[in-house]
Amino acid sequence: MVAVKHDDLAIAFDFVSFAAPMEHIVYVSFDTGKVYWTSDSSDTFDEDIPDDLETSDRYWRDGWKVDFRVRDSEFSAPATDM
Repeated sequence: MVAVKHDDLAIAFDFVSFAAPMEHIVYVSFDTGKVYWTSDSSDTFDEDIPDDLETSDRYWRDGWKVDFRVRDSEFSAPATDM
């Protein structure tokens, strides 16, 4: 099980919150805990994106703040109310 930094998740939450639903997408690697950001409105975030990001089952994906929930069973980071 991989740990994800709380600050990384908080920044990811802000990122998806400041756009229309599904305009900004956040992916978190189940293998490394690294957070990746993509945006329909800018290619700035697409520089370090893995090729299999959208096709692999090794990433947790979210694109809207209402759906932004993390369960203890998905990551080893303790769940907190955001």
